Amino acid sequence: MADLPSARLHVIPLSVGEHVGFGGGFVFADLPDGDRVLYLENAARGHVMDDPKTLRLIGRKWDSLLGEALSTSASLDLIRKLKVTP
Repeated sequence: MADLPSARLHVIPLSVGEHVGFGGGFVFADLPDGDRVLYLENAARGHVMDDPKTLRLIGRKWDSLLGEALSTSASLDLIRKLKVTP
């Protein structure tokens, strides 16, 4: 999946410690009509949101995560290096 042109994968090194990503998973989806939606997930449920205020808040969290993460190519290299095959 990470090799698909529409996917971006970034690994956050353990050395970063606690970060905003610990609050729960999320995915941004850019729709064909140009709209953007957000899928938020926690231990109890997941839901889709399009509220502009929430999109901006999570967008800032995403920017913070990207600032701590390895590049896409470095992330893929690390995953391949650590890959364990049976």
